Amino acid sequence: MAARVLGVIPAKARSRRAPGKNMRPIAGKPLIDHTFDAAKAARTLTTVCLTSEDPDILAHAKAAGLETVTRDPELSGDAVHASVPIIAALETLGGAAAFDYCVMLLPTFPLRTAATIDAVVARSVDAADNVLSVSALGKTIHHLRTLTDDGRIRHITEEKLTNFQSQDAPLLHTLNGICYCAPTEPLLRERSFHYGDPIGHVTDHIEAWDIDTEDDMRFAEFLLKARM
Repeated sequence: MAARVLGVIPAKARSRRAPGKNMRPIAGKPLIDHTFDAAKAARTLTTVCLTSEDPDILAHAKAAGLETVTRDPELSGDAVHASVPIIAALETLGGAAAFDYCVMLLPTFPLRTAATIDAVVARSVDAADNVLSVSALGKTIHHLRTLTDDGRIRHITEEKLTNFQSQDAPLLHTLNGICYCAPTEPLLRERSFHYGDPIGHVTDHIEAWDIDTEDDMRFAEFLLKARM
């Protein structure tokens, strides 16, 4: 039997650095619609749901044919991790009795593709484990530094190599938030997509463009129009 997979889009109304960004137009349609389109085109998602505290966003999602779950306003604060309203929506829609896997689809990645969603879900289902999207940094731990308050450079590792080559250590990757997938039972138990020993799925750097500021909005508009 095919896996029952729930994709959840958590979309709150407020944004500190780009006010109202989820519903603002970018490349001819609201930012959030780019995630709607990718999610609906993904072949691995059984159901796509949006969770929000905002009536306008909820109505917009319903008009687009998505399931909706009204989010408790307390789950929309700046300190609340995105996984919290996602897990709440999963539980509202039946939890592990209704779905085998759950997918996090943040609405701030307008260049995310259906192919990436399908690839992450397929790896998660094949391994029966959690899969997190990552981007390659092209650097090793020996390249990284911190700065002191007075601007002095400090190593972040006790092994202080100087004239090193990239092959002297594994290349680093960073979590990017494009698409996370996990089996529902451990997700509900651990209350996080980041439990255990997750699998990393490397994604394209352009796809990982995340909308957080006004400059991010402008550059994403340029990238999306270049794709057309």
